[in-house]
Amino acid sequence: MPPSPDANIGFTLTPEARTGIRRIIEGLAGELPQSTVVLTDFAGRIVDIARKPVGLNVEAIAALAAGVHASTRALANTMGDSDFSMLFEHDADRVVYIRPLCGKALFLVLLKGAAAADSLDNRLEGQFGTDLANILEEAREPLKAVPPPRVDLSGMPDSLGDHVR
Repeated sequence: MPPSPDANIGFTLTPEARTGIRRIIEGLAGELPQSTVVLTDFAGRIVDIARKPVGLNVEAIAALAAGVHASTRALANTMGDSDFSMLFEHDADRVVYIRPLCGKALFLVLLKGAAAADSLDNRLEGQFGTDLANILEEAREPLKAVPPPRVDLSGMPDSLGDHVR
C-alpha cells in the first residue's frame, strides 16, 4: 500500500508521477516471479511497493538498505564510481538488489533465485530505467520550514529596538 500523498519522503511527487511509478514497478514485479519491488528515499522511507511479501518486514529492509547505501556510497566515490548497485544473496535462493536512482531514491528488488537478479542492471540501463528516471528527475524537494531572519537590534532606533525586545 503506497503512503499517503503527504507522507514525509525525501522528495515530492505529483499524483501523475505516483501513478507512473506504480505502473513501472508493478510491471517489473509482474515480469519477475516471486519478487517484490520497493522504491524508497535515501532515508529508507518507502515511496511505493509492488507486491508486498507476506512475512517479511519490508520497512526494516528499506531502512537497512538506506544505511548500507550511505556507507557504500562513500566507498564508491573514493573508488571514482558514482553509479553502483549492490546484491545481497542468501543460499542463491533469496536476493536483495539495491541501486540508487537519480540522486534521490533507492530501488530495491527482493527476489527468489539469483539468476533473475542478473538482468536488473541491464533493465535499469534500458527503457525501464529511463522511464523511472524521467519521473524521479521531476520530483521536487519537500517544502521545508524556514526560520525567520535574525534581526540585528543594534542598527534599529532605540524605540523600535525596545518594542522588538
